[in-house]
Amino acid sequence: MQQEIIKGLNEMQTSAVTSTSGETLVIAGAGSGKTAVLTRRCAYLIAMGAVPGSILSLTFTNKAAAEMRGRMGKLLISMGINLPPTPPWSNDYVSNPLFCTFHSLGVRLLREFGEKIDIKNTFNILDPDDLTKMLRGIIKELNIDTKTLTPNFASHFISACKQELLTPEFSSKLEKEYLPAFHTIYKKYWEACRQNNVIDFDDLIFLPYLIMRDHQDAREICQRRWKHIQIDEFQDTNTAQFELIYLIYPNLKRA
Repeated sequence: MQQEIIKGLNEMQTSAVTSTSGETLVIAGAGSGKTAVLTRRCAYLIAMGAVPGSILSLTFTNKAAAEMRGRMGKLLISMGINLPPTPPWSNDYVSNPLFCTFHSLGVRLLREFGEKIDIKNTFNILDPDDLTKMLRGIIKELNIDTKTLTPNFASHFISACKQELLTPEFSSKLEKEYLPAFHTIYKKYWEACRQNNVIDFDDLIFLPYLIMRDHQDAREICQRRWKHIQIDEFQDTNTAQFELIYLIYPNLKRA
């Protein structure tokens, strides 16, 4: 069975696939077989007895996640291992590995644990037009000239804060200096989102991070759930993405 999984791989690829304890960093260029290594490593873990649902494989596009899921399934079937079919948004964390993007993972975590920070699981995600409309209303409410401080400028500031894991109370810690009005807008925007049970795209990483950081019970559920975490294009993770995963898998080594 093991030979079927590593068939056609070179020595370094085989080493990455069969390395199942501790952390493994694979450095390789485009077209060198990184996706094959990740999918075969999932199959190898399952063949070696890992609970399928204990595997979390993160990538940056839904297309890549679907491709990896399909490749792994075909490989396992060829070895006589048939995982039960589950819908993409199933909450079954036993029968199948989870292949998804960081933001899809964030949606899952918010649906499951969002009420710990007063976010109902019926939340909506703001599209760019709605976000701009909300910020324009806040700027107008504060009697700020939109020619001086545009919704786009405010949105950029808020996004920068969230990517650096800063709530409105700590937004002044952002390295670049901003006018006091930016911090006031962020605070008003934060309150408006909570009142209307809406979130934005950056919240899909930032809010799960806050939950994992501040709520030990939720953090321990995820730590018990996922014992094997794979991250495609790890070098492209930003601060918020890294810190979220670090809370779920605290053995992850910092640079």
